[in-house]
Amino acid sequence: MTSTVVPFALNRRQAAEFVGVSPTTFDKLVERGHMPKARQFPETRRLFWLRSELEETLQDTPTVEVNPWAGVKL
Repeated sequence: MTSTVVPFALNRRQAAEFVGVSPTTFDKLVERGHMPKARQFPETRRLFWLRSELEETLQDTPTVEVNPWAGVKL
């Protein structure tokens, strides 16, 4: 039997994937204050983001009034 563990703490690559952007874009969003700053395990260099904080930030992101895809033919 295989169990899937949903991580509570995400590394940079996982956090970017969770948000739906590249790691480089994620770094820019963090730098500009649009995503939460990383946390760090004590006495290590390991950085992580809490999934719950990313979810909260995404839910608080303003909605877009204009459909950016309007008029785009697929």
